[in-house]
Amino acid sequence: MTTLDKRFVFRANAIGVAGQITRPQSAVRMHGASSLPVVGGYAQSDVQRTQLEDVFEFESAWTETSGDFSKKEKAYKTLATAYVKGLNVTNRLTADLIEATISSTQPVDGGDPSIVPKTVRIENLRLDGYPIKMRIDKKLFTSHATKQSLATAYETDDKFHTSYGHRFHVSSTAAPRRSSRRRLPELSGCVCCSIVDKVTTTHPEAQINDHAITLEGFGTIYLGEFLITDISRRLTLLRLKLGSPVAGDLACAEVESNGILII
Repeated sequence: MTTLDKRFVFRANAIGVAGQITRPQSAVRMHGASSLPVVGGYAQSDVQRTQLEDVFEFESAWTETSGDFSKKEKAYKTLATAYVKGLNVTNRLTADLIEATISSTQPVDGGDPSIVPKTVRIENLRLDGYPIKMRIDKKLFTSHATKQSLATAYETDDKFHTSYGHRFHVSSTAAPRRSSRRRLPELSGCVCCSIVDKVTTTHPEAQINDHAITLEGFGTIYLGEFLITDISRRLTLLRLKLGSPVAGDLACAEVESNGILII
């Protein structure tokens, strides 16, 4: 039997635009993808103007991932960044800029990693020309940089639960809890929530449900989805589930980072 030395397994991913289109049938490769190997390092991708006819186009997409050890902080640091400029989906949904950066810090002596969103921007998002306004709330996740901190606040702080409880999603098929103790909702070990709050639009036919906007004949727009586990975070700033006449799924400006220390 061999003995493993203590080491950190790096993981960071960033994607500009990617998805699957089922109508009209079309393969969509990942545009602007950067990924780290287990040993860390640096990766970058820069994609210029790209178009998939009748589905989407963008002016540029840029991603970057990096991972190394900081002697000053005595911690393993991981960073993932993605931005997309000049996005246009089916000539109905447009955005000047979508940008996300997420950072992970894993202390060398162990413990839970601190993983926080850094830069989060969605500029001039419009549906059929109507502006979509939103409040991006980084503070919630920078103040609670570990999953344990977030769970403690949710479960013990009534003021926190009143202010933020609606932001955490519960499975529609989950059985009612018999315990009177409040627990942070998890779906298959993952906390599902959104970094976006208070979404509004003047579009006369759009329907808003928390961080999602649904428009018949276009589909559903999901804003700022944040997936949290003990050792990772995954932030998708814009996810689209498209309906008629174009059908399929798109993800724009998605970043993932984590911390795994093997001892």
